[in-house]
Amino acid sequence: MYEFAIGAFVILIIAWNIFKPRIRGWQGEARVCRQLRWHGIPHMRDVRLIGANGRPYQIDVLAWIGDSFFVIEVKNYSGTIKGWETDQDWTQILGGQRFRFYNPLRQNYGHLMAMRENFPALPFEGLVVFAGSASVAVSHPEVVNMKGFRVGLARPDAKPKATPYLARGWAAIQAAGIDASGRRQRRRERLSGSQGAEPPPTT
Repeated sequence: MYEFAIGAFVILIIAWNIFKPRIRGWQGEARVCRQLRWHGIPHMRDVRLIGANGRPYQIDVLAWIGDSFFVIEVKNYSGTIKGWETDQDWTQILGGQRFRFYNPLRQNYGHLMAMRENFPALPFEGLVVFAGSASVAVSHPEVVNMKGFRVGLARPDAKPKATPYLARGWAAIQAAGIDASGRRQRRRERLSGSQGAEPPPTT
């Protein structure tokens, strides 16, 4: 019994270490989405699509802010973040240690281009939001911490500019069903169709 408890504990530790980054990512995205809901900003979460290069892309959050649709990359980090726009990697300084991670501006550029390729007539912009407690020592207009994100959403010009052109564009993205809710809807439709379908004939 004791050996079983030890084994179960070890498995839990391993599982936590494997899924911890994903869980932290979900938590950061949830914080961003809560702020968008609070300010009445239409948004989609976990948008997945294929770029012109044939590669799949996953976008954390897509939001209709002002007169553009923002492709948002969310990072849920602590410590201090340092880097430049042209760097391949940025640095997280935490507890006296340094950890390198891929430049999120470069990462999000691929996401941004994929959206532009799939919806070429629509206005898209990029934004990187550090949703954790990290101090962000990066000077770039497309990089903000959570406080800066909240301040930006509170500005009057952050409210969606509901022109017919933008409204049709947002509806077209929704109709594509490329976000998490769209995929859930397709699954429900497939299940409903399969349950109501007649069984195949036997031979």
